[in-house]
Amino acid sequence: MDLEITVSAQGAVTNATVVHSDPADVFDKSALAAVRRWKYDPQYVDGLPAEAHLKIHLDFRANQESR
Repeated sequence: MDLEITVSAQGAVTNATVVHSDPADVFDKSALAAVRRWKYDPQYVDGLPAEAHLKIHLDFRANQESR
């Protein structure tokens, strides 16, 4: 799954969108809800915190451990 997010100067995710998911729409809502709770150290430009735009790849896999 590929997402694009915007991180505010305060380090909060202010916008998140799914760019691609396979299978489509299966994990989209859960992934967006999780990413919106993430906190980042802000990007600094000329010594000041600034908004940043990031691309993120999430890989969902089933636990394959045998018990």
